[in-house]
Formats: sequence, structure tokens, C-alpha cells
Amino acid sequence: MSRIFRNGLVVALVVIILDQLTKLWAVAALSYATPVAVLPGFNFTLLYNKGAAFSFLGDAGGWQRW
Repeated sequence: MSRIFRNGLVVALVVIILDQLTKLWAVAALSYATPVAVLPGFNFTLLYNKGAAFSFLGDAGGWQRW
């Protein structure tokens, strides 16, 4: 396995772990649909995406959701 490929896998793993940790933090620390001001014009808001990107096909009941 080349060094570049191995480093890429390490970076990908770190990104996935950080993503999951921030999601766990958001669920534990934020209330649903209640904005929390971080900076002027920048808020954290807990919302759930029920579809694909930007809730595309979120109201579809079939295979499109998965």
C-alpha cells in the first residue's frame, strides 16, 4: 500500500470520526429547531434531513429515501 493511499485513508477516517462526534454533540447539546447564536449572523440549529441532499425526495415514501 503506497504512503499517499495510506495517508488518504487516515484522513478519511479522521473526518468520519469527527463528523460522527459533532453529530452526537449536536443531538446532546441542542434543542430541535431552536437557534443558538455563535457569532453575529451564524447560528447552530438542530434539524433532521429526511431525504437526500437538502431534503430532496424527503416526502417520497419508497426506495428514494434510502
